[in-house]
Parts: sequence; structure tokens; C-alpha cells
Amino acid sequence: MPVVSTAKTSFISGLILAGCLIVYFLILKLVNLVPVIELRIVDFLILSIGIFIAFRHYQAKTKEDVKYLQGLLFGTSVSAFATIPFALFMAAYFQWLDPQLLIKLKDNSPLLGTFISPFKIAVTTIVGGMGWGMVLSFLLMQYFQKDSHQLKSDEQK
Repeated sequence: MPVVSTAKTSFISGLILAGCLIVYFLILKLVNLVPVIELRIVDFLILSIGIFIAFRHYQAKTKEDVKYLQGLLFGTSVSAFATIPFALFMAAYFQWLDPQLLIKLKDNSPLLGTFISPFKIAVTTIVGGMGWGMVLSFLLMQYFQKDSHQLKSDEQK
């Protein structure tokens, strides 16, 4: 049986998530919905589902409890491996592929307005994704810790 590591699982899961986020962005671009800032919530939904699935996959493959700190680091790693490539894609996209869209976003962004740039989009994406990944990892560890204790008590009966 192959060894399943948290590093390998978080790396692969993160890259799959980055691909999902890029595809979602390109779909928004295709239907001209990129300027609708409210749709960014779907990014967090995609990240949430992906991190949850990564936790479930790891737990199913190893059949062992995920230790609390290990789980926090695992979820944070998944979000890092997802958000950093996605942020680099966003920066490259706005810098070289569609700088006109950045001008359109400047007009629609009341908070950042003229201060928005490809670099700032990338930094904001990383900070937001990593922050959400850490919070979500904390929340998921509550679930998985509870779940693993319930499984142990069921086995003892």
C-alpha cells in the first residue's frame, strides 16, 4: 500500500483547487461577470469544498486520526498550494493578457479604485485565501476531531 503523506496530499489537492479557481475565473470572464465583486464568495466556497474533500481523502486513505496541529497545517498548506498559483495566474492575467479588464475593475472598485494593480490583486488573493484557509482548517479540525472520537466510541461498543 502506498504511503499517503500530508505534504503530498496537500500539494496535489491545492493544485487541483488552483485549477478549479482558474477555470471559475475564466468562466466569469467568458460571461463578462468578472467585475461583479460579490461573485468572489464562490472562490471561498470552492476553497472550502476543496479543503474539506482533501481532509476526507487523507482521513479515508490513512484510516488514522489527524492530530490537531497537523490538521491545521494540512488545511493551511492546501489553501497555500491553491491560492498562490491562482494569485500568480491573476497577476499575470491582468498584467499581460487583459490589462483593459484591470481598468474596468478600477472603475468598479470603490475601496481600492486607482490603487489597484496586478501585484495588489495577487497579494489580496493570497491574504484572503490563506486567511480563509486557516479559519476553515480550524473549523474543520473541530469536525474531524469530533468525528474521530465518535468513531472510536462506536468501535468500543
